[in-house]
Amino acid sequence: MAKNKNLPAGRQGNNPDLLAKCSVCEGDLEEGDMVVLEDQDQRTTFHVTCPKCRTSSIVLISNSQAGMVSLGLATDLDSEEVRTKFFTNSVSSDDVINVYQFLSGYEGEFSGLIRS
Repeated sequence: MAKNKNLPAGRQGNNPDLLAKCSVCEGDLEEGDMVVLEDQDQRTTFHVTCPKCRTSSIVLISNSQAGMVSLGLATDLDSEEVRTKFFTNSVSSDDVINVYQFLSGYEGEFSGLIRS
């Protein structure tokens, strides 16, 4: 992540000090509570689990012309599940078209499409 000149020395880049408190219980977060999922030039994505309340979040920190911006989403996924989901291929427009074409010609019950 690019350095933000407005932050004091030692608090620049993807330093986890930027995520010092849990957004739910305000418990202290340590570097070991965070897993970096993606680290690009102007954006870093973390999975964070609070050691106090065990709440997990996916947090995006972005450095823009407006300054540092963060967005957190609560999740029930643990860090391994997030890694698995985060790095899988997304649904393409071709996938959507294929499903639409299949369903438009399907005449059975919907429950017949679901495997048990």
